[in-house]
Amino acid sequence: MGRPGNILAAIVTLALAGCGSSTGGADGGGTGGTPGAAGHGGAAGHDAGAPTGEITWLANGTPHGIAIGIAARRSATMTDTLEIVGADGVNPGLSIELGTPTTLGGTYSCGADGGTVVLITYDNMIPSSPTCTVTVAFVTGADGKPHATGTFDFSFAGADGGAIDVTGGHFDIPVSMETP
Repeated sequence: MGRPGNILAAIVTLALAGCGSSTGGADGGGTGGTPGAAGHGGAAGHDAGAPTGEITWLANGTPHGIAIGIAARRSATMTDTLEIVGADGVNPGLSIELGTPTTLGGTYSCGADGGTVVLITYDNMIPSSPTCTVTVAFVTGADGKPHATGTFDFSFAGADGGAIDVTGGHFDIPVSMETP
């Protein structure tokens, strides 16, 4: 699996540089992009055909959405891995990494799970012992490209000791395939 920090830094750089012209509406929706969470300025719009995906979730009840997401999958003889990274310079960045000795697809949990590895990074924090559930499926998107779709929920203690509960998470992101 890759290093979430390197990919996350690249995404944040792209997000801050801008991927196209857009404006955020008062309702939180971005023009030319996907609607953002109210009160967060909306998701940035992007040029048609830009390699983006959507990630949405609630953090302690507050809605968040990222319109810049990357999913990289690497399948080899003894392992299948997927790294999902999202950042936009406004909302907390996140990454979800899955690795298994079999073909990915289904529901996975943090902790020991028969050889499956699930790693979560959220808002530049790597939780030491989160509870989590991630579902993932691979489908052909409306754009005709392979997409990783799924849901996620996780919970962990924040830097201040308070609970961070991420619920109702959803992703739909074009997948780049890497060959060994």
